[in-house]
Amino acid sequence: MNELGKVLKVEWALLFLVSVVSFVIFRYHDLDSLTIWSIYLLDVIFEGRVMDVYLLSLENPLNAPHAPISYDIFAFMPWAIWNIPIWIGHRFFDVHVPTSILSILWSKLFLVANLGITAIYARKIMLLLTKDVNRSNWVAFLSMASIFSLIGVYYAGQNDITTVMFSTIAIYFLLKKQEWKFLLFAAFAVAAKPFFMFSFIGTILLYEKRLDKIAIKIAFGASVLVLSRLVFSGAPGFPDASGVRELGWLLNVGIDTHSGLASYFVLGLLVIYYFCYMKNIDVETLKGGTFIIWVNAAIYLVMFSFGIHPWYRYVYLIPFVPILLLLNMKALKINMLVYTAVSALIILLYMARDNVNFFRTFHLDGAVIVRFFGEEFWRAPRRYVGAHFMSIDLIPTWMHPPLAAITLFGLAFLVITNYPDFKARVPLEGEGGKCGRWILWCNAFLFVPFLSGLLYALFSVV
Repeated sequence: MNELGKVLKVEWALLFLVSVVSFVIFRYHDLDSLTIWSIYLLDVIFEGRVMDVYLLSLENPLNAPHAPISYDIFAFMPWAIWNIPIWIGHRFFDVHVPTSILSILWSKLFLVANLGITAIYARKIMLLLTKDVNRSNWVAFLSMASIFSLIGVYYAGQNDITTVMFSTIAIYFLLKKQEWKFLLFAAFAVAAKPFFMFSFIGTILLYEKRLDKIAIKIAFGASVLVLSRLVFSGAPGFPDASGVRELGWLLNVGIDTHSGLASYFVLGLLVIYYFCYMKNIDVETLKGGTFIIWVNAAIYLVMFSFGIHPWYRYVYLIPFVPILLLLNMKALKINMLVYTAVSALIILLYMARDNVNFFRTFHLDGAVIVRFFGEEFWRAPRRYVGAHFMSIDLIPTWMHPPLAAITLFGLAFLVITNYPDFKARVPLEGEGGKCGRWILWCNAFLFVPFLSGLLYALFSVV
């Protein structure tokens, strides 16, 4: 039974308004670094010395906030292609990209385009699986309106959304039985950021049982990343730019055994991989497609249950978690309530624990809103008021552990309850496909209080 109504025009309009305001207001320093790195890449390509891209980032003539480049080349190669127009301005017309607001906005628009393409293919996946236009539109809407999307794309300006986009396209082609396209876009996703490799392996294990073919397909998925690293492994500056710090954060949480630390995340991966390999599915069926969505959502949910992650990395939860929740109509109401609560708690706990890093509102220098009100408006101490305001202790320290435990339980609930073969009853199951619009609104517009708090901080008098 499907009781979901259509997404209203006013809801799309509100999403558009929140997106535009967020687009012009926020300018986190990683956006500047990634933009400048893309310019460096185009510079060395134009000069015929591609291998010097890491060296140029060490010299850092445009004064990127971060030096050297800390990603593999493919991580921002698509972005560099998008930024060719502003590179032309930089190269031939002496446009100083870091201080050119139009250049920065053009660069940021790349991330918005990635998010839009992700939503389009999420809608295509849902339509392919259910033939339900309303649910498909809600998947697109909830993916774009997710607080994780808005923080990762509009606030932080991170290129994780590029991996999310490629992986969504890859899964769509797998469901269309176009395996070679699936493997190609999966390879792009892994090369952009290797986090997709975890769910890519699980996906392969779901539909492929021959070990030799599994190994070949996994190798293909890693091929672009491996080729990039092989080509640039001898490049000047490369060893300084290719750390694995975040992987260490992810793996160094676990059970202290006599033989060493047993990673919770690896343990969770092995359990999921075992179920995937033992399960026989038909990709073309609704249930087979649901298993594919589940493994992609579940692995990211497990990933964020353990280890340390930057606050903007949670964008990987879209679009597969919204798709999974809207596929399970009997548990839709409890799904959306839990997902909304978990999303809110994740952000609140980051705000309480990491407020100085999370709310660097002084990085608005050069943004559209600065130009509109004038530089005088942003002179100290007003330009630091956001960080000052957000330093208020939102949650008492003694509450952090129980709230984190509730969050962990919520993530586990979403993984277990939405397993396609889960037979037990769930709370509010009798509601069928009914889900109050207010619940969907709470999830879709979680970003509004966050945005409102920052705007209040920015425009208030110290």
